[in-house]
Amino acid sequence: MNALAKGFSYSESMGQSPRPVKGQHSSWPAAALCGGALLALIWSAWSWTSYHTLTSAVVWHCSLRSATNNGLLTIFFLVVGWELAHDLTHGVLRQRTKAIAPTLAALGGMVLTALLSLLIASMFHVSGLLQGWGVSMATDVAFVIGMLAFCGKRIPHELRIFLLTLAIADDLGSLMVLAVFAQHHPRIIGLVLAATLAGLLTLLRRRLPWWGFALGGTLLWVALAYAGTEPALAGLVVGLCMMATPNTVRMMHRGHRWNAMIVLPLFAFCSCGIWWSAIRQNPVVSLFLGIVVVRLAGKVLGIWGSVQIVGRIKPLWATTLSSSHVLGASLLCAMGFTVPLIFAQIRFGMTPSYYAITLGLLVASVVGGAAGVVVLRRSGRPRGVGA
Repeated sequence: MNALAKGFSYSESMGQSPRPVKGQHSSWPAAALCGGALLALIWSAWSWTSYHTLTSAVVWHCSLRSATNNGLLTIFFLVVGWELAHDLTHGVLRQRTKAIAPTLAALGGMVLTALLSLLIASMFHVSGLLQGWGVSMATDVAFVIGMLAFCGKRIPHELRIFLLTLAIADDLGSLMVLAVFAQHHPRIIGLVLAATLAGLLTLLRRRLPWWGFALGGTLLWVALAYAGTEPALAGLVVGLCMMATPNTVRMMHRGHRWNAMIVLPLFAFCSCGIWWSAIRQNPVVSLFLGIVVVRLAGKVLGIWGSVQIVGRIKPLWATTLSSSHVLGASLLCAMGFTVPLIFAQIRFGMTPSYYAITLGLLVASVVGGAAGVVVLRRSGRPRGVGA
């Protein structure tokens, strides 16, 4: 996701040279995710009982997993909202023509992964893909930007801007799908109250002081929790409603540090442990293989194909990147983690299907990242989409 990726200031979003945020490297969020995930995989393989006890034990009506997913992830989504608000008004998405190709690429990747999930579920009777058709939609740009460091100095700046713009559109679309379709039987009264509070925050966004957003965000979090939906999404709404100011930029940089040092590694640790003995049954193995295929084929063909179609139908909308650059970027976008895992937890709970999906996402991320680096290292300078 876009919020994970940026160890860069907003000069990059404005099309200028990227400038690192003081004290933070762009690969920190990706390294934090990898570290938390690796620790979870090793610990759960060594002793599933102790891992499960640590992450799921309830203390004061709350477990470490629920505190992370419902509490700390609110900070993560708040930073996402700040960045989306800035980029929609001052950043790359403000230049509508340049944003069309990556936005349609994001849409193509989302749509094709969903359709491919339903197709495989129908052809091979994989019920988990039918229930979790939205799991494979989102892109983790933390990994994407981190992997660009391995692609060499020949990577054009346009490619980074293309990926960041794609991630912004992907964030918005995937989070909308998560909010609307991922929940099971939400309480209507809670949803109405949450929608009312979100509407008030939007209408009063130019007048509210910081404490007004804090109060409104807290009430929205409670309403979403009561509705049975994802309460952490309250942070996204608040972030989108707040005006982009120097203060919000400073808070956003602090939020990046919180995400990199605490939120992301804890989320990965609590979400990536695998109950290995539970994923050996054939239906669950089929779900694992289906996630790998959908993630790799759906994302790559959806993104790459959309850019090719746009370049032929409306050349003025096309990106200046070569076909090999777009293919490499599409492979990198097969790396998906944070939002897909949240979606899977909501749809499946901590069941064998969830662990199969987790393993599938990990395998697809490794394969897509490695293949994307190989393709981009062999690519030349941008010559145009049809090159």
